[in-house]
Amino acid sequence: MQAASKIEYVLSQRHHTQLLGLDEHDKRCANTVRGLLTAVQSLVPAPVLDTEVLLATAESYNCWYEVITLLENQFVGIQELAHQERTLQALRHCHFKLEESDAWLTLSARMCKGKHTQTALCKERYGFLSDSIQAYTDILDAYDNEDDGAATQFEHQLCLDRWISLQRDFCQYNAVAEVASANKNSLLMLECAWKSRQWRNVRALCGSI
Repeated sequence: MQAASKIEYVLSQRHHTQLLGLDEHDKRCANTVRGLLTAVQSLVPAPVLDTEVLLATAESYNCWYEVITLLENQFVGIQELAHQERTLQALRHCHFKLEESDAWLTLSARMCKGKHTQTALCKERYGFLSDSIQAYTDILDAYDNEDDGAATQFEHQLCLDRWISLQRDFCQYNAVAEVASANKNSLLMLECAWKSRQWRNVRALCGSI
């Protein structure tokens, strides 16, 4: 079994104290998994670990920053496009869970191919929120009209999510409700009705969900 496979096996098990030969009653090292991941960072050559195993480990044992470091090293060390895309997705997930919006937006822009989408995300990152809302609106309109050079499906969904999030921040629930209705998103429609105090719609939506 290769080193990477052995590490993945240990990380995927429930009882790390037994597998690592530690006394489970010894409380001096409360997070043995974090210590293991820190040690893995210093290995040369660095082992390539499965991104799903790393994300599951981060979720279960609060090792987010150790996992981020490993993912960053893997992204730099491996030039295979498919692996880099998986690694970027994993990094986006980590920063999303940590609510690090700037890093998340930067990685999202890195995953986009369209210059307009990248520009819109950069505008949001640097605080030009009104400009970014307009940029997202233009991208969504171009996608709906099937214009040449329109955003990919991933970029369209990303822009739609960011547009909804920003409109929420500006309390533009009527605009969000129209989009929710067009996409048949009952939960989002319920949220808009609740925030707008449209109690009749709230009752109707509660009965239909």
